[in-house]
Formats: sequence, C-alpha cells, structure tokens
Amino acid sequence: MFLNVVAGAGRFARVSGEVSCVVRRSFSKRNKENVYLPYGPIREHIERYEPDPLKFKTLEQRLSEIRLQESPEKRINIGLPGNPRMVVSRKERLDRLERRRQETKAGPVIESPLQGPTKQILLREWMRSSGPEQLLTIGEHYGIFRDLFGAEYFFYPRVPLQVEYGSAAENEEGVDVVNPVHFGNYLKPRDVTSAPEVSIVDADPDSLWCLVMSTPDGHFTEDNKEYLHYLVGNIKGADFSTGDVICPYLGAFPPKGAGFYRYVFMLYKQDAEIDFSKYRVSEKRVDLKERTFSTLDFYADLQEKMTPASFAFFQSNYDRSVRKMFEETLEMREPIFDYNFPPPNLRPQVRYPIQYAFNYYLDRYKHPQQINKEVLLLRLKTLHPFEGEPTPLKFPLAHKRPWNLASWVKQDLAERALKEGKYKDL
Repeated sequence: MFLNVVAGAGRFARVSGEVSCVVRRSFSKRNKENVYLPYGPIREHIERYEPDPLKFKTLEQRLSEIRLQESPEKRINIGLPGNPRMVVSRKERLDRLERRRQETKAGPVIESPLQGPTKQILLREWMRSSGPEQLLTIGEHYGIFRDLFGAEYFFYPRVPLQVEYGSAAENEEGVDVVNPVHFGNYLKPRDVTSAPEVSIVDADPDSLWCLVMSTPDGHFTEDNKEYLHYLVGNIKGADFSTGDVICPYLGAFPPKGAGFYRYVFMLYKQDAEIDFSKYRVSEKRVDLKERTFSTLDFYADLQEKMTPASFAFFQSNYDRSVRKMFEETLEMREPIFDYNFPPPNLRPQVRYPIQYAFNYYLDRYKHPQQINKEVLLLRLKTLHPFEGEPTPLKFPLAHKRPWNLASWVKQDLAERALKEGKYKDL
C-alpha cells in the first residue's frame, strides 16, 4: 500500500490499491519551507512525536558526552602526585615471601584487629602495589568521586586508611568484636552508633591530616547536598586523638524504605594548620540544617591548603535503632518512604460482562478496603464471644450444597470454605 499525497486543500485522490490522504501547504514555525505535510491525524502524530532538535539530543551526542566524562584525558587528578603503582624491588618481594613462610610455620596467631599489626602490614603492602588503581576502580564503580567531587575529578588513594568501629562484645576466643570499614561493606546502624577508631598507617609525625565523614544519599530537602556526620581537622601524624573535633560524630540514620546509603570517610592531607571554625557545629543539639554539607564546596574553599589522600566507605540500611535516633537524637518524626502503586488500568465497566466470572468482575472495581471490610464482617459472624474459634471442617468441600446455585456462587463458596483468594484471612 502506498501513500498518495495530493497538493492542495480539500482534494482527495482515489486510486485503486493506494491509500490517499488530504494534505495542506504548511508554513509553520518549524516548517518555514514550502513543503507539503499530511493534514489531519497523520500530521498531528508527526508534530507530537517528531523530536525537536533544539530540545532532544541524538544518541551520538549523548554518547559523546558520556565518553567525555569517562575519558581519563579530560578528567582532572586532584590527588597526591606520584605513580599509581609503586615499584617494589626484588629484595622486598623475597623478604615478604620469606616472612609469610615463617608465619605459616609458626601457626595461626589470634590478634585483635584494632591492635594487631598484621592487618596494617598487609594494607601497607597492598597500597604500595596495586591498591591505588583498584581503589580508583571501586570509587568510580560506586560513584564516590562523581557524587562528592563531580564527574570530571578523581584521585588515586595513596595513604593506607584504617577505620574500625569497636564493640563491647567478645567472641568465643575472648577477642573484642570490631566492625571494620572497607570499601563498600555492609554495616547496620546499630553497629556504628559511636565514633570509630581511625588509624593513618605510616603517617609522618610532622604531617597534618583532616578526616571528613558524610553521606551523599541522605539529604531530605536539597539535591546535591550531604549531611556531615564527622569532621576532625589538624590531626598530627598517626595520633588521631590530637585532632580538633570540628563536628561531633553522628551515627547513620538511613530511613525506612529508602534502601542502602553510602557513608564515606574522606582523608585529606593538610599543608599547614587550617582554621575550621567556619564548619564548626553545635555539640549540644543535633541540627540537620546546620550539618548540611557539600564536599565539592568544602574542597574548593580549602584546595590550596589540603589534598585528598584516601577514602573508605560502608553501606547501611534501616534497622530498629534508627527510630530511636530520630526520636531522641534528631528530635523529629521518623520519615518512612513507601512506593505508591498507581491504580490499575481498568476498562469501563459494562452491564453484562462476557467471559468474566460475576464475582471476580465486581471485585475488580471495588476498593481493597471495601473487600477487607466484607471479609471481616463474615469472620465476625462465625466467631462466638465466649467459645472462641469454631472447629475447622475436616473436608470443607464434601458438604452438600443446593444444586441450583450459579457457577460463580459455587466458586465463591468453595474459596470461602478453603480460605483462599480474598478469604485467606477469614
């Protein structure tokens, strides 16, 4: 079949084996040339669904923007200078192998992760080999750089950072149970209620550091903003206790129904002591408006005095301790995020439905609360105020029923006896 387009208004072309339509000369804003467009439903379809080049981008344009963001040549490294992979000499590799052989012969040694040096040795060796490259891949995969600094910035983590949450409980061996923060592991809010123990491995005693904990997923009112959970500045060397607590620690509070939230520890290396009084918050009361934070603005303000050096983060979702956090610490009502399902798309109701059971057809157009009310009334009729629940029938479908009942009534009585369908709570 062909579309036979005829010039002029009000003309029709009737040709056997062809389909004709009426067209008009168009001088619209989008068609300033003297061209002929279909007139009627076909033209309305074209004007409605034809993409406007000024508003919509082609697939090639969108892919080129994505390639531009993902291209390492166009992105800016804001981290510490140096090669991402440090060269390890042959002698160091042989010493490492010999040390592992000796540890294997000596047998397993139970050490506390908070005090044992084994983990720090492994972390140090990993950061000297392929650690920075792998951490860069992890940060890009979880969107850490994109959501904190922007898609055009990144850095190679070069400083081993160890963050662990302690606990008063002990395992069977008598060792304190700790919850370490790695790179995206899962921790419950009840496990991160108190401030963690932070260790900057191999830090120069004369160096200064700044640690920031924030979540890019948890702000309730503003887009592209974070909540500041912890800020400690002017940390001298590896002694974290020497730092100035600018923002007291606040635990994780992912709301119910919101899914997993990321909580990121970002470590900066300072060139000199910095006055963080601009970011100091009150210690008496937790105010979320006061803790509104932006990592990008924070770094843009202090980029001449400090450099990103490392990061660690964990993921957390709702548990029952969050309600206590909202009521007692934040002094606000607990928010609950729920999905509002759209109403079912039903065809207009007819008087005599065909190929539909009568009871099923009517239930489709009833509100669920009305159906639940009908089932509750039926249940109340079967309950005795003093005798309790009636004895269930051993063979519910074996009881005789009138023969002249409609088929839909028989089906409804069978479901009621078996407590199926809408009668499951009967």
